[in-house]
Amino acid sequence: MKYEDRPEACRRYPFYFRDLGEDEALFVKGEFRIYVYVDKECRGIGKDKNVEGVVEEIIRPLRK
Repeated sequence: MKYEDRPEACRRYPFYFRDLGEDEALFVKGEFRIYVYVDKECRGIGKDKNVEGVVEEIIRPLRK
């Protein structure tokens, strides 16, 4: 299996998405609303791309 063919959950790691959650986890883009959580044990958080930009890339296909 190629790295790009990983299961969806693996491609989204370390982010977790929920329909319900706490206000501070709410991510709103237009009318799309989702609660986003991050695995704080992930050592890569904050070392590369902007987290909000990464979340936007991940949720783009969910908004269709």
